[in-house]
Amino acid sequence: MHLHGIYIHYSDFYWLQNMSYNSLIAKIDDFIRKYYLNKVLRGSIWLVFAFLIPYLIIIIAEYYGYFPPKLKTGLFYIFCLGQLLIAYFLVIKPLLKYFKLGKVISYERASEIIGEHFSDIQDKLINTLQLHKSATENPQHKDLILAAIEQKSNQMQPIPFVSAIKISENKKYLPYAVIPLFIIIILAIIAPAILKEGTTRIINHNKTYVRQAPFKFRIQNKKLEAVQGEDFKLELKLSGDKIPQDIYLIDGQNSFKLKKEDILNFSYIFKNIQQSKTFQFKAGDYYSESYNLIVHKKPLLIGSSISLLYPAYLQRGNDKNVNLGDLIIPEGTRIIWNLKTENTERIGFNIDNKNIVLTDKNNSFTISHIAKESSSFAIRLNNIDNEDEAIKHQINVIPDQYPQIEIEERPDSLNSRVIYFMGRISDDYGLNQLSFHYQIKNPSNKSGNGKNYKVPIKFTGKTSSNFFYFWPLNTLNLQEGDELSYYFQISDNDGVNGSKITKSPQKIYKSPTVSESFEKANQSTAQVKQKMQSAIRQSQKIQQDAQKLNQELLNTKSLDFEQKKQIEELLDKQEKLEKLLKEISDENKKNILERSQIEKDKELLEKQKQIQELFDNVLDEKTKELLKNLQKLMDEKNKDLPQQNDMKQMQSDNKSLQKELDRILELYKKLESEQKLNEQIQKLEDLADKQLQNSKENDIRKQAEIQKQFEEIKKGLQEAKQKNDALDRPDNYDLKEQQQQDIDKKINDALKQLQQNNKQQASGSQKDAGKKMQDLAQQLKEMQQESSEEQISVDMKSLRQLLQNLLRSSFNQESVMLEMKSTDGSSPKFTELGKKQREISDNLKMVEDSLFSLSKKVPQISTAVNQEVTQIRENLNSTLENIPDRNIAQINKNQQYALTSINNLALMLSEALQQLQNAMKNAKSGGKGKPQPGMSELSKMQEELNKNMQKAKEQMQKEGSEPGKPGKSNISRQFSEMAKQQQMIRQTLQELNQKMNKDGTGKSGNLEKIMKEMEQTETELVNKRITEQSLLRQQDIQIKLLEAEKAEREREQDKDRESKSGKDFAPNYNLILKEYNELKRKDSELLKTVPPSLNNFYKTKSNQYLEKLKSEE
Repeated sequence: MHLHGIYIHYSDFYWLQNMSYNSLIAKIDDFIRKYYLNKVLRGSIWLVFAFLIPYLIIIIAEYYGYFPPKLKTGLFYIFCLGQLLIAYFLVIKPLLKYFKLGKVISYERASEIIGEHFSDIQDKLINTLQLHKSATENPQHKDLILAAIEQKSNQMQPIPFVSAIKISENKKYLPYAVIPLFIIIILAIIAPAILKEGTTRIINHNKTYVRQAPFKFRIQNKKLEAVQGEDFKLELKLSGDKIPQDIYLIDGQNSFKLKKEDILNFSYIFKNIQQSKTFQFKAGDYYSESYNLIVHKKPLLIGSSISLLYPAYLQRGNDKNVNLGDLIIPEGTRIIWNLKTENTERIGFNIDNKNIVLTDKNNSFTISHIAKESSSFAIRLNNIDNEDEAIKHQINVIPDQYPQIEIEERPDSLNSRVIYFMGRISDDYGLNQLSFHYQIKNPSNKSGNGKNYKVPIKFTGKTSSNFFYFWPLNTLNLQEGDELSYYFQISDNDGVNGSKITKSPQKIYKSPTVSESFEKANQSTAQVKQKMQSAIRQSQKIQQDAQKLNQELLNTKSLDFEQKKQIEELLDKQEKLEKLLKEISDENKKNILERSQIEKDKELLEKQKQIQELFDNVLDEKTKELLKNLQKLMDEKNKDLPQQNDMKQMQSDNKSLQKELDRILELYKKLESEQKLNEQIQKLEDLADKQLQNSKENDIRKQAEIQKQFEEIKKGLQEAKQKNDALDRPDNYDLKEQQQQDIDKKINDALKQLQQNNKQQASGSQKDAGKKMQDLAQQLKEMQQESSEEQISVDMKSLRQLLQNLLRSSFNQESVMLEMKSTDGSSPKFTELGKKQREISDNLKMVEDSLFSLSKKVPQISTAVNQEVTQIRENLNSTLENIPDRNIAQINKNQQYALTSINNLALMLSEALQQLQNAMKNAKSGGKGKPQPGMSELSKMQEELNKNMQKAKEQMQKEGSEPGKPGKSNISRQFSEMAKQQQMIRQTLQELNQKMNKDGTGKSGNLEKIMKEMEQTETELVNKRITEQSLLRQQDIQIKLLEAEKAEREREQDKDRESKSGKDFAPNYNLILKEYNELKRKDSELLKTVPPSLNNFYKTKSNQYLEKLKSEE
């Protein structure tokens, strides 16, 4: 056991029985406790002093000094820390030792302190303690030592150790505590504000206290609370007797001047405030109290992205990391929003009027939505303190629109039974299927429903495409009166709502009846006649104007403005005439196609085609070239006069054109009369069949309709007769008036009997009427046939006479030409030859008149005949004009030209005669007659001609004849026959070339050079010249004809392939197809201007803009 530094062994416990020593120790313990009690009392007095003096100093200094918070805070904590330290060392520590807590003074130190007050026992007390310690260390002397201790303890027993500590001695320290306390009491009585305010300010050391100003700071804001990142406007109002001029806001070390709104009101804006602030106001030397602006954290969107998952049928890659904003998307797109936030506890998402609340502690949110229609969405961020303003954006959903289809229907200008369709289809995302639908309804079908047909149509584009469709109605086998409804249908590839369909407007086509078809054809014929009459008048006017202008230019050296204007007007009229002739030709082609559908008489169609050929050749290439030269002269603004020959040629060409148009008009009128008669014959045959059919049905309404139709046929027959009678040389038409009356009577009888319900007699009357109709139709056919044969026979006879007369004139002209060439101009023989030349000219004038009259009845006479006649007349006139002047060179030149034209004319008339003979055979046999020679036949004929020319050259060499001089008569005749044969080959080749080049494609190759070489050969043969160069040229012609023959065979093979493919092209197919391809090319070029990177929305907008531009062109 340890007790106050003395260690006592348990074995020595009996020593404790020594009460004297124990009493001594107890007295020392009492002394120690009183020692520490004294320290506590003294320390308390000093603690009061140490507390009150700094306290008074601090509160008085604060009261008058208005220390800043930092200084006050420093003083406050220094004061508190000092007081704690003083209290610990002066009071708390002694107090703990008083209660024997912690280390206290030892007995030896206590003995020393006691000895200082009781000096006589100081050594004894210390010696006793030392002896006690020695007894423990020296057990052999224990007894002796203990006895000594006992003795000394008894000696000190009467002395009170605690009296060594005098508590009353602390009174001398009380003034140190009382004086400051007295001062506080006085201050509490005299100036309590010093104690109260000073203490309060020190306690609230973080708060700023200011001197009482002569005015007050009043913050007008209801709450000093702001949202992070936003601006906060602080509003301050002053009140009081004195108002300062300027107010400053103190923010830490910074000061900012407030904006003065008026004399009392000030404001300051905290920009983009991020954290809470403590501030005060300053005005001069006065400060306001401190204010706290509390800043609440704002929920922030720090990152966002949108993923767009498009419908699969669009075949479009998905878009990721799209910025948050307005969206333009296709219908059915899945939208995924990925949001990264800060200071956000939840998100309010509103779309399609549906509110969705999302919570996430990681500030990460994902929202998904499938857009079916346009809407708006709003995102609102929230936390415990704030709700952010909603982020609003639009979703513009582009619905998959219906596909669009535009159709341009183009009937063939020549064949009304052919329709072309040029169309454009488009869709915003993708096209699926294009088809053509039609339905055929027959009026006799009581159900009213016809069969439906669907034809798929191919196209190339994905979202837009042009297409072309050719529809020949004759392949549908339409019956009379059938009704045809048709439309196009396009579908898209909508994978969200299903494929959508758009139809073009439905259109109706009604198959015309036979009567309607004939009526339409007759109207077309009337238009052709009317336009031809107009063309003749225009041609006459041009001829007159050209003659007048030519007379004016004879005495003029250069063109003045008025003359130039006259030429331009003349060219303009000529151009209009050419356009009118083109219209006539096109209208007649259309008429031919229309009649080919209804006309049974193929001979009439062949006549109309012959007239069409006349139309096609009515303007020769030389005339066109002349007009081009004159136009070029005007375009160059040249003041030089056009060549006199050009104006004369123009005048001559128009004269020939006028005559040819007169002739064609007369032929057309004759054809119209024959067509009108044939139309009535066909109607009569059809009506006979209807009458016989109704004899079995006895339908009174049908019988009344038959009566009405027969009356129309009678009127038609009278119209045909009137048209025939109006011709220059009409045919003999016998319309069988008596038979018509008999038929009329039978029809009326049958109708009356049906009205009386006498069906048996009515049936007999109807049968009789039907048979009589058949008989009448046959008689009219025979009459028409006989008239045609008679007319052909007369025409052949006239043509033979003309041809004989022409050949006679040819030989005479040749003889006169050769004699004049070798006769001196001053010889009397020259005068005699001039008289012979005039006789030849007069004879040819009669030939000319007769030929023109005959050409009005014979379409086989080509247009070139009248052109050659004009050339003969001009050259002969020029010859006669030069004879008095003895201009032998010019005379011989004109005679040679005239002779060439006479020979050409003879060849043409010979060919026309051959065609008339074929027509006669055709009329008698009902066949088609001899076909026109092909390239193969021409090649063989040319080869035969070349051989004959080689033989003729060899014969001339044997006989010693010189080229160009008359030989034996058989040689001359042989040369004439060869020239005639070469001319026939050339003209046939020219006709073939024109037929093959009607579409302007030049498929026959360039045969113009061959024909020019043939023409040169003709001239040499007429002049009885055959040279080595001539034979080489003939071989070259033969080679080129063989090449043309090969090309013809290839074309025929191509035609066979086209025929086998089942595609029967209409007349204008290539022209329409060319126009479509050009339109397609332009669309392709426009599409190239659209950047491929654009999305579908902007591509659609761009295409719409380009379509608008194209429509405005």
